Amino acid sequence: MTDDRSAGASAPADVRPATMKFEPAATSWIGKSVRARETLRPIRGLAHYVDDLVLPGAAHLAVVRSPVAHARIRHISTEAARRAPGVLAVVTGADLAGRTEGFPVNVQEGAKVTAVPLRALATGTVRYAGEPVVAIAAETLAAALDAAALVEVDYEDLPAVTDLRAALGGPVALIELTRNLDEVSVAELVASL
Repeated sequence: MTDDRSAGASAPADVRPATMKFEPAATSWIGKSVRARETLRPIRGLAHYVDDLVLPGAAHLAVVRSPVAHARIRHISTEAARRAPGVLAVVTGADLAGRTEGFPVNVQEGAKVTAVPLRALATGTVRYAGEPVVAIAAETLAAALDAAALVEVDYEDLPAVTDLRAALGGPVALIELTRNLDEVSVAELVASL
């Protein structure tokens, strides 16, 4: 969907190491009204979406995502997907190593959330269900989806923290640190990714 207000938006320029603390001020956006980024166009059925565009030579993308909340990636097999008809490119996190950096979380206006960069594709470990692992570009959406079905990922399950109280009171398993969340600095968090 296009939105005129998003033009020129950029990530925060000042991301410095700081200690993360679970304090009411850090979550002041919970339970409060947040200005919607949408306009009336989607509500009225007048919005334009990228999927509505038909451009000559445009490629289509399918993403293979993690089915588990926390796991080590043992092996990714993409050979069959690379040979599939209509496939233009198959990309893994290893292919992007050294070529890209993490990107900041897109936070709602007014929210005070510690900046932790995300990776475009998982490398070594997946840390949430649905994390992108492999991206496939193809001539058609059907070809991209067919190729995605040919990707095989071997995961070694790791412990996952699925309860907020457990996450706040114990080791931060998802970022593989041994201290409690309130003792973790952003620099250590980013270094562990």
